[in-house]
Amino acid sequence: MNPLSKLGSWLSQSNKQAESDAWNCCTRPQQMGEMTDMGHANSFELDLASCGTCGAYWASLFCVANGKSGWERVTDADAQALLDAPEGPEHKAVLRDWIDTHT
Repeated sequence: MNPLSKLGSWLSQSNKQAESDAWNCCTRPQQMGEMTDMGHANSFELDLASCGTCGAYWASLFCVANGKSGWERVTDADAQALLDAPEGPEHKAVLRDWIDTHT
């Protein structure tokens, strides 16, 4: 299967899920707390955000290749790994691993 086809399918599914039940930890997505630009890897831009109500972490993914975007819940452990990785090759490796696992 073409990787971009897989990506398009995932993003479509991700957006539907986000609209239906992703924000069940709080009442409105507008109540987001801090948002951190994590950079880009594997054709994705990733921002890490925390819910302003409960502190749950969410990733905003934007695919540079096809312009699609979506939100995905991030575990606390994954969020800490992304935030704690030092700048440079180690940060990029952690980012790539997370994106490969979740797209």
